[in-house]
Amino acid sequence: WALILAALPGFVLAAAMMIVCRDPRPGKSPSTQIDAAIPQRGALADLLEQPGYRYLCVAATLSSMGGYMVLAFLPAYAIRTFDLSTGIVGSALALLLGVGGGLGTYLGGVLGDRTTQRGAASPLLISMAACVISGPMFLLAFYISNLPLLAFMLVVPCVTMTAWMGPNWATVQSLSAIKHRAFASAFILLLINLIGLGAGPTLVGLLSDVFTGLGNANGLRAALSVSMSVFPLAGLFFWLAHRSCARKSASDAAFAVSTE
Repeated sequence: WALILAALPGFVLAAAMMIVCRDPRPGKSPSTQIDAAIPQRGALADLLEQPGYRYLCVAATLSSMGGYMVLAFLPAYAIRTFDLSTGIVGSALALLLGVGGGLGTYLGGVLGDRTTQRGAASPLLISMAACVISGPMFLLAFYISNLPLLAFMLVVPCVTMTAWMGPNWATVQSLSAIKHRAFASAFILLLINLIGLGAGPTLVGLLSDVFTGLGNANGLRAALSVSMSVFPLAGLFFWLAHRSCARKSASDAAFAVSTE
């Protein structure tokens, strides 16, 4: 029942979005008519032709995979290492992951907006930095034996591990045609759920079994430590996406000037 009650606000929010958020009326945007000529079945092919979109698919999947790994196994790690009750761990991590994650999402969007003055692809550098910071910070936290210090060390990565989202989704929208923006986001969300959520926690569990000989707590620590490598790898793909999108922006600007 607790899980059912936790899901109810989502249904209320979905209903509110359907009432409040409306699509623009057809014909009001010149680019809408241009996009109408693109068949829906070719939307994915058009998107995947862009290197920047392909890099973002990988980067978003890897960064979300790291987040799901932490969400799934950080509570178990805290219980095994410090012999804490589920109530204490749940309350503490609700603050760290819930409040920290919300703050990280907001700050990532704000910083991403500010960096657009340096170029349309610049917000992706915020996503890259967030991932590069998250991995080592989580790794360091896993080897702290003092509980208050551990809680303090988790503050930064709990914020940065979600800061990639705003710049990522904004760039995805800019890479896709207006008619296919929802599809462009939906496809990456499909990858995030199938691979990030499906494979991420599973991988940690398998690695924990491999390291069972180290003990329950140490084996899980080793598994989480290895798994945190997905964050810097995600940062690499965000940087590749930034480079590709920057080149595309420069090429589009040069083409616009040549046609004037």
